[in-house]
Amino acid sequence: MAVKEYIERDKALEIVKRTSGDYAAAWSEISRLPTASEDEVLACAAVNAKYASDSLEMLRQIRNKVSVPADAVEVVRCENCEYWKPYSGRIDVKVCYATFDHHGRERLTNPDDFCSCGKRRKE
Repeated sequence: MAVKEYIERDKALEIVKRTSGDYAAAWSEISRLPTASEDEVLACAAVNAKYASDSLEMLRQIRNKVSVPADAVEVVRCENCEYWKPYSGRIDVKVCYATFDHHGRERLTNPDDFCSCGKRRKE
């Protein structure tokens, strides 16, 4: 396996910012940065893996403790609502016949929209 060279990201970024786009100057400085040994990189990767594992476990615990609030209600999306129908015989445009816009016209809605008037369509 070929030996790879690793440098500290923060130091390289600081050089790039300080040299303000002078790539030759930035590369000259970055190439002289000390590199980390492969053992140091592997140790860092192990710490990151442990951190990720701990984070996932914490998220699982939170998910198990989260419950639905007492005042939550089911949402009926337009695509499942009995009031969502084709507009004037057109099957490609659907409107809500339960809600109206500020001109008193049926409201053009998307399939994933919802409102307080939604009533689940009987299939």
